[in-house]
Amino acid sequence: MKTLFKSILFIAVWASFISCEEGEVFTGEPDASKVEFVTLQGQIATTETAVVASQRFPVTITIPQSFPVDVSVEATSFLPNINRRARKTFLIKAGQTVLNDFMVTPGAEGAQTFLPFNSNIQVYLSAITSSGDAEIPGFAGKQYALTSNVLNLDFGETPLGGINPIRSVIRFDWENPNVGSSSYNNLNIRLKRADGTVVTVSANSNAANFIYGTTTQTARYETLNFLNGAEDGVYIVEVWAARLISDPVNLPYRFAIRFPDQTSKVISGVIPNLSLGTVATAFPLLQITKSTPAGSTASTYQFASL
Repeated sequence: MKTLFKSILFIAVWASFISCEEGEVFTGEPDASKVEFVTLQGQIATTETAVVASQRFPVTITIPQSFPVDVSVEATSFLPNINRRARKTFLIKAGQTVLNDFMVTPGAEGAQTFLPFNSNIQVYLSAITSSGDAEIPGFAGKQYALTSNVLNLDFGETPLGGINPIRSVIRFDWENPNVGSSSYNNLNIRLKRADGTVVTVSANSNAANFIYGTTTQTARYETLNFLNGAEDGVYIVEVWAARLISDPVNLPYRFAIRFPDQTSKVISGVIPNLSLGTVATAFPLLQITKSTPAGSTASTYQFASL
């Protein structure tokens, strides 16, 4: 009986050894002596220099070689000072090495900001594997790791406006706004046409108010909403300081912009030597160009810092 048991055990171990020898695809933790480990150097690029929480932003992902099967490439957005991450997987088709798509940033922690106004976010490629649709996962006789360059972008928690296919939302934010402290900065805005005409910004939208929002509130930020029905042309956003912690000050600011097509953009900078002022001392900071193609009801927008 003992001899029979030993024979069965030997056959089972031998069969397991043969199955590992004959398999060409390794997953999990394969025997290092039977697998070639390869580290690929990829590249990730973007046209953006600044982003905000929960934002989709364009990226170009490049891997150094193509594969005969579809591959999944993982990218990571990482906030090192609070150890917060967002990961996304991209599918690069067989035979291809370049993909244009949208990456994401980590979401905001809450309505009140606890991060410095200007933080740094790192964006990089972090993994590669065969597509989840592959009949056999992994690569034949190889195990790949993926590294890349690291993008360092300005990051803030300014909330983007809600998605609306007939509206563009421009949110103006700055360092040390009013979030409950007795010491804060408060900036106001004024909207004008390119010819100098002041535009009335209504408090609420209705059939007659195609541009609405806030311009002089004491809350954290000011917001402008442009509906498709607003007149096309060039608009200028002017700014002045109604309250400052110190005067003068070099004050960082940010415009977080949501387009009608759900895409978004951030324009940021620093206002040098900002002093207390009034609407009479307002200065231009952002240019908005609104246009509507002939035969269309959908508006397009271009933004430029001034």
